[in-house]
Amino acid sequence: MKKLSGLVVLALLVMLYSCNDDGDSSVLDDTCMQCHSTQVKQDIEFQFNQSAHRAGAIAVDYAGGRSSCAQCHSHEGFVEYAATGDVAENISLPSAWQCKTCHNIHKTFEKEDYALRLADPVTLIADEAITVDVENSNLCSNCHQSRRNEPNVTNPGATFEITSTHYGPHHGAQINLLHGVTFAEIAGSASYPAEGSHPHSELGCTGCHMPEYGEGQGGHTFNPSVASCQECHSGADDFDVGGGQTEVAGLLEELRDLLLAAEVIEWVDEDEAYEPIVGVHDMAEAQAFFNWIGIEEDRSHGVHNPTYIKALLENSIEALQP
Repeated sequence: MKKLSGLVVLALLVMLYSCNDDGDSSVLDDTCMQCHSTQVKQDIEFQFNQSAHRAGAIAVDYAGGRSSCAQCHSHEGFVEYAATGDVAENISLPSAWQCKTCHNIHKTFEKEDYALRLADPVTLIADEAITVDVENSNLCSNCHQSRRNEPNVTNPGATFEITSTHYGPHHGAQINLLHGVTFAEIAGSASYPAEGSHPHSELGCTGCHMPEYGEGQGGHTFNPSVASCQECHSGADDFDVGGGQTEVAGLLEELRDLLLAAEVIEWVDEDEAYEPIVGVHDMAEAQAFFNWIGIEEDRSHGVHNPTYIKALLENSIEALQP
């Protein structure tokens, strides 16, 4: 017991003095208590309760218990994945994300150390040759990626067989679009920007989704913040800067209608969704579908990487023109 108490005291002293180079005892107020005070904790919980990450029905109820999905779809799965790199078995009672899903134990106890369970650069599942490093946003990148590469990379050829109504990039391929990688860069009149060249790529996820909380945006709501847009886009009062979202919404509708006409997708009443039609399709049609569904489910309507996303849609539309 004495040995354990001594270790606890030593750990507290290390934490106290590591937070401040000169060992000033006021460090608890200056650094640690910025996050660990009761008021701050309550504020963060208030914000997090507004987040889609807090709602189990979004993903946990459907996939949180499956070993192949749980690493991103439940608290228990993510914790196991962060510790071992895998989820070994199905999880019987998966739960939604919580504070300790993302945060564990501080490593340096410095002000910038947020105790993130995963902070290293992320090698993309869709292409192991690509590693993304966006600092504190690396935690997000572990889950918000496509998991699949585009059809002509996975099965090159003149045609492509869609074998499942669930085919396509994994829902929420935000990091791939943000960096401009692994989508189908069909040749056309629009040019594709270089990988990671858009300024939003450097901002990462936290730059726009976690600025100071205000009016239901930012902080731990993870809702994008108009205030963060205004730092670069003076006078912006919504996310449709320069009509960009409106333009992308129009392109998505145009491409959807072409995919319907080509019998690549169909509306399914039971699922209340457009789904790909199982069968063999021209490669350009399969690529166009991959781009359409990935950008649709990105849900930013182009904001994450306007130049890249518009080029993908415009060239896909050209490829499907009769």
